[in-house]
Amino acid sequence: MDSLPFEITVNTIEPRKTKLMLKCTGLLREIPGKRRVYQGQLDGQNVIAKFFAGKFRASFQARKDWDGFKNLISRKLNSPELCYYGYTEDGCRCVITKQILNCQTALELYQKDSNHQNRLNIIAMIAKELAKLNNAGVFQKDTHLGNFLIRNEDVFALDVGQMTFSSKALSRNISLKQLAALSAFFAPDGEDLLRLCREYAEIRNWDLNKTDLHAVKKCIAARRKKEIARGLKKAVRTSKRYVKISEKGYKGVFDRKFYESIEPLSFIRQIDKLMSNGKILKDGNTCYVSQIRFSGIELVIKRYNHKGFFHAIRNSIKGSRASKCWLNGHLLAMLNIPTPKPLAFFEQHEGLVIRQSYIITEYIDCPKLSEILRQPDTDTEKKQRLKKLAAVTVDKMHRNKITHGDLKHSNILIRENTAIVTDLDGMTVHCLKALFERKRKKDSASLKSIC
Repeated sequence: MDSLPFEITVNTIEPRKTKLMLKCTGLLREIPGKRRVYQGQLDGQNVIAKFFAGKFRASFQARKDWDGFKNLISRKLNSPELCYYGYTEDGCRCVITKQILNCQTALELYQKDSNHQNRLNIIAMIAKELAKLNNAGVFQKDTHLGNFLIRNEDVFALDVGQMTFSSKALSRNISLKQLAALSAFFAPDGEDLLRLCREYAEIRNWDLNKTDLHAVKKCIAARRKKEIARGLKKAVRTSKRYVKISEKGYKGVFDRKFYESIEPLSFIRQIDKLMSNGKILKDGNTCYVSQIRFSGIELVIKRYNHKGFFHAIRNSIKGSRASKCWLNGHLLAMLNIPTPKPLAFFEQHEGLVIRQSYIITEYIDCPKLSEILRQPDTDTEKKQRLKKLAAVTVDKMHRNKITHGDLKHSNILIRENTAIVTDLDGMTVHCLKALFERKRKKDSASLKSIC
């Protein structure tokens, strides 16, 4: 394909054989060696063109997409209008549909709006559309929010290549797993989960019962566990969101947007100087913490100091505290538990031994919980509200079998109606119930002492 914009000849097979000129104006998605998705124009209309590459699978995948859209239309489900199915001069198969205008993906809407209720409304809209699909015998293998478009009150399911079609409605058991797969993204609980289940059940004309709710909860837990494990693996390698570095005695991972906004090697080489010139938050034997401004970004950097050869050996075997903080920060983010966004971590190596390590997070300009509680003008009602906010955040960690391990006064921040936990190197994800209960009680006692 040429650089954008470009024109390409398409030989159509359906709905009739002809030759037409398609103008591609923008690349929407690319999976190298498999397919590309463009927005473009055809006969004065805005269209989406999906090109499939590969000698053996291109024809099968394109045909599956075309027939999938026809299946949705025949079942009177929301679908983009079909234009053409055909092939290009270089052998690529293509499917062309009319573009659905004035819409956004559910994922885009979800990420733009941090309001909990608005996000729940988005998931509820998808749940209703999923119920219609399942009722019509459509099984969506990938219920990711990026696979749904929203235009006003209408929801369009995309990626028909990930759908299978049955002549009858999906069974209750399979349907509940579909709902759980969708809900796992939002990780709802209590009334939120009940609402999503009711919205889905109403479309299916079901009487919702406790067994249904239990089944959905069980499926959500299993799905979330797999997604989190997969997400944490991605967080330590180069991907769409991260860049792994290994150069000149340093190893680590950067958030891709942060990586692209700075000169990483220059940043690494001068990091100790930057920290010394910044606002020193802590200068201890174990760690050194500084707040700096770099390339217009406010950062907090924590360095875990070198404490001798045997300490370095232990960290090299167990993994650095910075890498642990990096993974813990991403884990909490995936569980929708507020914590400063981790932007990078890296380790300074001497051969195979980690000498010291660094964790870089966003700086959050908000006060500590204890500071607000101790202010003379903080009335009793406000104190109770803030204590409840902190308890809600810590309780959410505990419900996921996570303990903080160091809930002192400086590690809970308050921003509007949110309690944010920081300093995650003492955080533990528990497998053993007895150990969890002991650590949970310690967290609760520490929280009470702060409040």
